[in-house]
Amino acid sequence: MEQIETGAGREYRHITVEVGRKDIPWKKVTRLIGGDPFILPREISIPPQVPLERFVPKKLQPKLALRMLLDCLKGSRIPPSSRIVGIIDPDGEYQAAAMSLAEQASTVRILTGEPEKYKVFQRQMLDLYGAPILVGDNLSFLRDCMAVYCPAPYESGEEAAPRGLFFAAAPLCLQGRCQILEDFSPACPGDTIPKGIHPADFYGALYEWGGAKELEDSPAARADCKGRPNRLGELCEYLRRTFGVK
Repeated sequence: MEQIETGAGREYRHITVEVGRKDIPWKKVTRLIGGDPFILPREISIPPQVPLERFVPKKLQPKLALRMLLDCLKGSRIPPSSRIVGIIDPDGEYQAAAMSLAEQASTVRILTGEPEKYKVFQRQMLDLYGAPILVGDNLSFLRDCMAVYCPAPYESGEEAAPRGLFFAAAPLCLQGRCQILEDFSPACPGDTIPKGIHPADFYGALYEWGGAKELEDSPAARADCKGRPNRLGELCEYLRRTFGVK
């Protein structure tokens, strides 16, 4: 086990286990880690009998997902007057995110089971930005959206539109060949990420455990779609090519 310093001067413990042909010595790993959640390569599963918990990044992902969506809209060079975006907000909790979207789009469509929570907000956004905030309760309502922000878990048996990008900061289960982006990672040059560790897990732990609050303001540089990493520039080009005004 060794202490390693990140580019920002923060430290973390790195445990290296040489497995060879044998199984991972989980008893030894448990003694070294204790009872806290920890990061390990995603292809490694923790046996049910081992009293350890895998760390799952949660708090930083919604911030990075929204930042990347907004950066994609700007980078696409599609005029704001031609942008239709959406948000999946089952419990009506993400009005601040909806406001950020209203600043960058002509129309914002909100899928929610709590439409009453958006009534006052709809009037305010129309007065402030002239952007209509439309509220619906089924996935087909978002069919025309070029980008959809998904900060909360959601599952639907409906088929999602195949062209728009879904920026999923929480578990999202949709039908069809839709483009779901997940596992957002910030742009932090100079940091050395342990081999085999996903950047989203690494930076999520630094944010939640290491107090790296500066990551809130870092642009997202990468998001995965069906396991394939996508850079910001690629996503901007996709939106421009798919939804750009001819």
